[in-house]
Amino acid sequence: MVVVERYSPKPPKERVSMSYKQLNRAHYIFKLIIGESKQKAVTLLEQNVSLPIARVNGDCEKIYHL
Repeated sequence: MVVVERYSPKPPKERVSMSYKQLNRAHYIFKLIIGESKQKAVTLLEQNVSLPIARVNGDCEKIYHL
């Protein structure tokens, strides 16, 4: 499912949301994780802890953390 939101009560006001099922149809998945505040999440992801981002998978996947 794909949902376009133009007047979200939380920022950003305009966004596109997709279900895990829809995201997992992609062949290429690029996970971009930015910022010091996300470092703990990167560590947990590397330790195979179950996080929402781990539910998105493609045939060709790359994780970038900056």
